[in-house]
Amino acid sequence: MHGIDNPPVSHRKKVLFLASWFPNKEDRYSGIFIKRHAQAVSKYCAVSVLYIHFTKNNIPKEIDIHIEDGITIIRIYIGGIGQKSIILKILSFIFWKNGIFFVLKGLKKVFKCTGTPDIVHLNVILPAGMLALFLKYFFQIPYVITEHTNPFSIFLSNPIKRFLSKLILKNSKHIMPVSIFLQNSINSFYRTYKYSVIPNVVNTDLFTPKGEIRKINDKKVMLHVSRLNDQLKNISGILDAVWLLSKGRDDFVLIIIGDGNDRERLELKANQLEINRKFVFFLGNKTDEELACYMRNSNFFILNSREETFCVVCIEALSSGIPIIATKCGAPEEYITSQMGLLIPVDDSVALVDSLNYMLDNYQKYSPDELHNTIKIKFGSDFVGNQYYSIYLSIIEK
Repeated sequence: MHGIDNPPVSHRKKVLFLASWFPNKEDRYSGIFIKRHAQAVSKYCAVSVLYIHFTKNNIPKEIDIHIEDGITIIRIYIGGIGQKSIILKILSFIFWKNGIFFVLKGLKKVFKCTGTPDIVHLNVILPAGMLALFLKYFFQIPYVITEHTNPFSIFLSNPIKRFLSKLILKNSKHIMPVSIFLQNSINSFYRTYKYSVIPNVVNTDLFTPKGEIRKINDKKVMLHVSRLNDQLKNISGILDAVWLLSKGRDDFVLIIIGDGNDRERLELKANQLEINRKFVFFLGNKTDEELACYMRNSNFFILNSREETFCVVCIEALSSGIPIIATKCGAPEEYITSQMGLLIPVDDSVALVDSLNYMLDNYQKYSPDELHNTIKIKFGSDFVGNQYYSIYLSIIEK
């Protein structure tokens, strides 16, 4: 796709991001990659964001408007139903204390603050796709879709969700999954020609190699970052591999960054294996700035997932100049080459231990600058934002 020049501010198209996930008061990391997409697009278009957050706590309804990085973001909080299913959220949106009228009030604020959008960019089809359909039918505003969901089959678990998912996909002008793996998952449910794979954005100005000495107390540093969902990320498999590794060498540590429901159980497992605080350190959540510092001061990154539609942290690690060990779990094999690291089968404990041993002895063979420059070209905000802008224009100008 050819690049398009950045238009003057006065001629910029107005894009409304509708997000099913987005950073909010209860979870500042939810949908952070959607916010990064919005920031990338804002280089080319006037961007606003509308996000409905169904809170876990029974708090009053609220419309929260902020301008962040030049983007008008309107968050609508509806309390006490955050743990319900998608279908119950949609019903709550329609019926809960006149919830739909409250959301329409939020839409009115969007139009007042930024004007009527030229195009809607829907991120994750449910539940926000209901609003995209509303804007298409009642305001004739076309919409495109970026999908991130893993697994996509979560939207196909009952007839109502299947019907809504197909309706939303069918009425879109373009569908932009973040990986070929995810495109194939969607295409198996809804076949169409209108696909473009556009990846997630990485802040290549923040995640960059700095040349620091990558050791902690003379130990080589292995890094894992995730939400600590063990069923998906198989972190317990990494702990088992570290335990086996520790039987033959002690020149390394594993840093685990992130939090989640499985953290306590994983720390207990590490204690039982007698590797916690000796070989393994759980550090909890970190800011982007802190994470970038840990990445550039690590020797390599480990992903042991069973399925991934993209995996932003892998790209951030590569942008930070460190190689990767990753499972062939969907998206990683689309972008990890032999110049970037090692790919191993899912749930293969022997291959994981062998790859850890190899990388501990050979991480220095990977060029930090070459890793960073490759990611900057393929996943930088300029490249991704321009791809979206080209698609917007092709639809608006028709």
